[in-house]
Amino acid sequence: MKRQDKVGVVMKDGEQLIPCEYDSISSWWEYGPSAHYVVKDKKVGIIDYIGKVLLPTEYDSLDYVTKDVVIVTKDSKYGAVDINNRLVLLFEYDDIRFDIEEWCATGYEYIRYIYVRKDKRYYKYDRETPIMEVMLQKSIIDKIFKNYL
Repeated sequence: MKRQDKVGVVMKDGEQLIPCEYDSISSWWEYGPSAHYVVKDKKVGIIDYIGKVLLPTEYDSLDYVTKDVVIVTKDSKYGAVDINNRLVLLFEYDDIRFDIEEWCATGYEYIRYIYVRKDKRYYKYDRETPIMEVMLQKSIIDKIFKNYL
């Protein structure tokens, strides 16, 4: 539904699913048909198929990785949250990446390591320990940050 340049979602029976307050709404393909990617005042968020706000429209951008990790930007800094908006990594990084090979090998369901760049230094965050360690191996830095798809 569209009203005064804002959009929302209404069910076939007329029940309002998503209020008519967003600039745009689209299917969030990474999460399947069960969620919507929403934009409001140039900020992005995620709403599930029953209208529950999973990620509020407070982020500049977001990149879905798994239900446990969504890479987001806020005020030009990268951080990570889970699909319920719980903080995984603080918003203090210049860049955040993950190993695409690891992600693909798990069927897009899990990543153990998150790679971050802050002040020209590279770190590897192990989600299982959780330990952040300095990365010194140029081959890994190149693979993750420079040869990224």
